Parts: sequence; C-alpha cells; structure tokens
Amino acid sequence: MINKKDDIMNDLNILDSSLHEDREEMGRMIDELILHKPVSKIDPLFEKKLRRKIAEKIKMIKRTDAERSRPAVFFLAHKRRIGIAAAIAAAAVPAVLFFSSPGRETVPVAYLGKPGDIYSTDAREYSGMASPMKDVSSKQKYTGPGAGSMRSKSEPAAVMSYGKPGERDYSPGKPLGDGKIAYRMEREEIAVSGSRILMKNEMALKEKKKSADADDAVDAEGRNKADALSGDFNTEQYSAIYENEFLKAGDNPLSTFSIDVDTASYSNMRRFLNSGILPPSDSIRIEELINYFTYDYPLPEKGLPFSVTTEAGKAPWNKGNILVRIALKGMEIPAKELPPSNLVFLIDVSGSMVSENKLGLIKKSFAMLVKELTPDSRIAIVVYAGATGLVLPSTPGSDREAIFNAINRLQAGGPTAGSAGITLAYKVAMDNFIKGGNNRIILATDGDFNIGQSSDAELVRLIEEKRGTGIFLTVLGFGMGNYKDSKLEMLADKGNGNYAYIDSIQEAEKVMSHDIRSTLFTIAKDVKIQVEFNPALVESYRLIGYENRIMKKEDFNDDKKDAGEMGSGHTVTAFYEIVPAGNSKKGTAHEPLKYQGSSIKEEAYRSNELMTIKLRYKDPNGGTSRLITRGIPNIINTGLSRDFTFASAVAEFGMILRNSKYRGTAGYRQVMNLAGMSMGQDRHGYRAEFLKLVKKARELDKRNQ
Repeated sequence: MINKKDDIMNDLNILDSSLHEDREEMGRMIDELILHKPVSKIDPLFEKKLRRKIAEKIKMIKRTDAERSRPAVFFLAHKRRIGIAAAIAAAAVPAVLFFSSPGRETVPVAYLGKPGDIYSTDAREYSGMASPMKDVSSKQKYTGPGAGSMRSKSEPAAVMSYGKPGERDYSPGKPLGDGKIAYRMEREEIAVSGSRILMKNEMALKEKKKSADADDAVDAEGRNKADALSGDFNTEQYSAIYENEFLKAGDNPLSTFSIDVDTASYSNMRRFLNSGILPPSDSIRIEELINYFTYDYPLPEKGLPFSVTTEAGKAPWNKGNILVRIALKGMEIPAKELPPSNLVFLIDVSGSMVSENKLGLIKKSFAMLVKELTPDSRIAIVVYAGATGLVLPSTPGSDREAIFNAINRLQAGGPTAGSAGITLAYKVAMDNFIKGGNNRIILATDGDFNIGQSSDAELVRLIEEKRGTGIFLTVLGFGMGNYKDSKLEMLADKGNGNYAYIDSIQEAEKVMSHDIRSTLFTIAKDVKIQVEFNPALVESYRLIGYENRIMKKEDFNDDKKDAGEMGSGHTVTAFYEIVPAGNSKKGTAHEPLKYQGSSIKEEAYRSNELMTIKLRYKDPNGGTSRLITRGIPNIINTGLSRDFTFASAVAEFGMILRNSKYRGTAGYRQVMNLAGMSMGQDRHGYRAEFLKLVKKARELDKRNQ
C-alpha cells in the first residue's frame, strides 16, 4: 500500500494559508490519519472524503486569490496537530515574518506564545502545547499573534516536530521514533515571495479533482457514510439533554420553568435533514421546534404584556393521557410607538467564518435588518478575530450608505477572541445608551471561540456581569462543521436574549424581516411559569421539552433569578402530558413511601381544576416581578383548535427525532396527518415546509417507519 502520509502532506502544501478554516480542518484530519492510525490502516472511504475536502478548498483558494492583498504566511504546531494558519494582512497584524526569494528552499519554524515572549532562532526545546519554546541559543522577541519565521535550509535544525514537553526539535530526515513526525516544506511545493504565495503542483490538484465525488450511500440510520466516517472532524457541540420524566403529582405538585422563544434548534434540524442526515438527538430541543411557528392566540387584556390561554385534549401518541397546552401571546407594539434603537452588531470575522454560509450570509442578513430599521435608530459595528475593533461608530439609521459600506468591507481572517469582542460591544452600547429605548447587541458567529475567555464558565460570568446594564442580547448562529450550539444557547440564556440559527437566505429573511419586532423589542423579561397540579385529578405529569429551562420551585419568587424574555407579538407554547388520577401505569411513579403518606386536601377533591398556572414577569427596565394566576378546569376538548393540533404534531416529531422513551405510538405518518389537517393560512409557507422535512426524516430514518 502506498504511503498516504506523503500524499496528504503534498495536498496540504499546495493549500493557500489565508484560509483559517482550512488550517483547522486539515489539522484535524492529519491528526487522525497520521498520529492516531497506522498509515496502512487508513480507510479508503475516509481518505476519499479527505481528498474531496482538499479539492474543494483548493477551488475556493483559486476563486478568492484575487481578493487578497498583502498576505503573510506563518505556521503553527503543537503536540497533537500540524495545521496551516490563516494569512493575515501585513498592514493589520504586527507580526515578525521573514520571506525568502522565489525558488529558495525554506523550512517553517513553529511557535505558539504571546507577544513579548522570547523564542530562539536556532535549536529549540518544545515546552508544551500553546506555550513558548525554551531558549537554547540566539534569542528573538515574538511580537505578534502566531508570528514565526521562514528560514533557509542552510540554517541549522529549523523544522516542526511533535514531542513531549522538554524534548529537543529534530533535524530534517532524522528518524523520530514513537510515531512522532517532522515535516519539511520543499521549494517546489511552496515558495514565498514578498506578499504573494505561489501555489504549485498542478498535477496533485488534477488528481484531487478525480476523487472529488463523494460516496452518497446512506447507512441503516439514514446518515451519509463518508460523513459518519469523518465525524471525528466535526467539532459541533450540543449540550446533553436529559428528557423530562413523569413526576407524581402528590410528591411533586409544582413544576417551574423559564419561557423560551428561541428557534435555533428548528432551523439547525432543517439544515441536517436538507443535507441528507438525521440530526443528533441532543440538537433537538422540542420547545424550540414548537415555538418556531407563530400561532393565532388572543391578544392580551389592556394593561398586561401578554395573554394566557390553555387548551386540553387527548395526547395523539397516548390516547389514555391528556395533553395540556399553555399559550402566551405578547402585546404588539405599533410601528409608530416603537422606541428608538441603539444597536451594536458584534460580528465574528475570524478565519473560521470565511465561507459563504458564514460571513457571506451574515453580510446579507444584516443588510436586510438595516432596511427594516427606522431612521432614528443608531447602529455601531464591532468585529473580533485575533483582535477586536470598532468598524463603524454609532451611526444614525438614516445614513444607510455608510452602514452598508461598513458591512460590505468585512473580511475574515485570524483566531477568535470572542470574549474581547463581547466586552467591547457592551462598552459601545453603554456609551450610546438610550434611556427608555431598545439597547441591544446582536452577535453573529459560529461560536468557535479559541482565544481569551473561551470556557463556558468564563463566558457565563462575563455575560452575567453585563446583564444588569439594561442591554439585551440577540445571538445569531451561522455555519456548520465547527458550530458551537451549546455555547451560543448559553450566551443567549444568560444575557437577557434570544437565539436563532440562520442556515439560508430564507431564514435570514424570517429572522431579520418577518420576525424583526418580536426579535428586537422586549415587552417583558424574566418570565417564569409555575404550575401546581391537583393530585386528586392528576396522577403524574411530564413537561415536554424545556429541559434546559427547568428551575427550582424556590426560584419562582426570587426576583434575582434570571428567566426568559418575550418580544412584541411573540407567541410561546408549552405542553404538559398528564396521566389522569386512577390511570397510572407501571413505571410512571415510585413505590409507596414507608414513613409518610400523601395528604390531599378535601378542597382538591371538590375542585374541578386540573391545575393552576402562575406567571411572574418584569417590565423590560424593571427590577420587581408581577404575578398572574389562572385556574385550569378539567375540561377535555374534542374539537381542538388547528394551532393545538399543529403544535402537537411538531412536538410528536421532536419526540421521534429524539427517539424519546415516552413517544408511545408516535410515528411519521401520524405527524403528517395531524400537520396536514391543521395547516391554516400558512402565510409564509413555514408549515408546508415542515411537512416536507417530516417526509425527509421518514426516508432517512430506518428505525421508525
């Protein structure tokens, strides 16, 4: 079998280094193919996937080559990965870079550290991942992010290598042993001349084109085999969801949760299905699937920010159980009464955002939003990559030309300092704060923060610190492959905000145009729901979805506890599945207690109330909550509304995708029947699209037919 290592390195050497995304992607592939698996055991299909990706990247390089100016090249290496880092405009980044003339053999020096560190230009010791190399000979100051040097072959021992902290680097050609590898870039593979990278080896490019066709065979679970094999390189992250279970009403009479108006899970699910892949179960948040759609709920009474209505019927997937819908409808603020807006667009322009479905789609999305804003709005643009910057100071919405020009000039490159961008965005928003206005940051990113404060705990502390400023946060997710859903959901939850995922220009239009008022203008914050069940009528109950929004019962009356925000015209839907008293089944409740019994008031037996709903909320600029209480009669409707039926179909679909143990008789055919009979007006075609997605999922899912 031929040595795949040499072939793969040849592919990498002809990649232009201005694409940070390529560095990350190829680094992961090399790490898996070379360091973790013996060369002789590389799966042919796996290699085919790799070569297809390389071919795609090379095509992208050729298309974008003319757009680059003054690129600089540097290389990064660490204990587990060799990757080609993004080329950064020399005028924008203070980096020390030495270039050889065309044709001169060069060897890259690898260095990871921070400005001011000392690194050597001769033999070096490797001191660990993401730390500077120890000085053992001549010294040189490191003056910029990722700075390294290109030196001639005649100079001693300048190669990249893998090793343990404290080990010496290795000379070219010297055996490394223990699976460690050192690479040298030959002059015919890459040469650097002034500010332009010359790509060579066209024969290799032709070879990649021949193998660019992917194997589209679908496995038993409806997933593309090539994608499944390369799944280790997919670094998307989703928080684990532990499905809500049935709780005995006598022991757990209170159920408390925060409302959720996010929609990201639905559009992300659609992205997977349109790609011919079933979505990961933890990416499915059922409440976000349900709340993606708007429903025809009654408007609130005068003086209240939202209405509260309920409806109950038989659970479609378990006819012996009751399905209760709790529905909220926010008041709609007329356009002429909308408060002025102070918006800060916080845009990720790091190298991982270079693709068209990331920064390209972000530009189009924000252009749509600008067209919807009133002339008295103010807009600032903050960007972040390796460093942060104010691209556009706060500018009146009437000066659209200046805003559009600033958006169109955005380009991607460099690592991702998300926390620094968030800090600057809040500062700009505070500097231009409008009292009584709509003060909001709109963050657009793939969530792949990799420098600065990047852990979940650090970002939570940062967002919670800023939350009390009266500035709200909207989070917009973009892209795939390295998408960090868990991080973005957390930022929106902790930052008095909402969260959407934009996978297409159509979704951009929905979020930035159709739903703009509910997205941007908050009518109530920290909205919590607490339900008290009547144990005389309810054996047990289960909240469907909202797993990430569950609160302690004590949190309901604690005004310091953060909860969800509701926008102008927003609708919120939540379902409880209830096991009626006397209809319990094995496994739905625990065994009888030995030391105490249940004590149900006589009033409960006399009452015909199934449950009582309590809601707490604060005004957008308030600090003290208000209380709304509603009793829900034990009335099971036979003529259910279209909205109830459609929303229950969406909930059932979510349970199928999650392979819920509580799905009962749920099936794709039943979902399509329920949704098909309850389409309603469907002004924008979202419900019709839902039916198409159900059909796609059914074709892919061999488990559930």
